Amino acid sequence: MLVDRLEVFSHATGRDAVNGETNSTWPDARALDRKIIATPPVEPVAGTNLRRMHLVEKFVLRPAKDTWYVVMARGTTRTMRPLHGNVPIAYSNAILIDADGSGRYDDFPLKPGQPLRVPNVPAPKPKVPTTDELGNAIRKLIEHRHD
Repeated sequence: MLVDRLEVFSHATGRDAVNGETNSTWPDARALDRKIIATPPVEPVAGTNLRRMHLVEKFVLRPAKDTWYVVMARGTTRTMRPLHGNVPIAYSNAILIDADGSGRYDDFPLKPGQPLRVPNVPAPKPKVPTTDELGNAIRKLIEHRHD
């Protein structure tokens, strides 16, 4: 898998997808930090005719409170044909950060007992005015009354 960028993401309001709905907007502008790999370092694997990419990068992040990060590695120029036609992509599990020094990660996005789905609350039906109410409203507008 040949990748040419590494990106770090974290939780922020508006990024989440709920109730089974996807958040299909690619988060290019939502990355906290990004490293573009101009020349990916490819090395031979000893005793085989295979090659691998060995990459070590450092990101410096300064969280103000407990948070989590996900690191994504992806390619943007070459597909993974014949395996599939998409570009390569891989990501880490959540990396939990104890920024407040309490000895534990205590700011999970899902709180204990919080459901995985947000209940669908139907929008309130708009009040349809009666003929008399509509007539009175129009008269007020015509007469410029604002009482």
